[in-house]
Amino acid sequence: MLRIYAPASSANISVGFDTLGAAISPIDGSLLGDVVQIEDIPSGFELESAGYFVRKLPKEPQKILSIKPMYYLANV
Repeated sequence: MLRIYAPASSANISVGFDTLGAAISPIDGSLLGDVVQIEDIPSGFELESAGYFVRKLPKEPQKILSIKPMYYLANV
């Protein structure tokens, strides 16, 4: 299994904005950003979304821009 974490403000660090945001951590220990977890499965392709704002994602996976390359690479 591979887990990758990206701070919520990492997109703006390269231009100098929100650098302080990467250094801030909530007092409850939760992460301010995204965690992607990749696991190997016997066959096929499976995607599961979870989190506080998951209800705001489109219901149809094909409408989520970040998923399109995964479908392309998996020949789905």
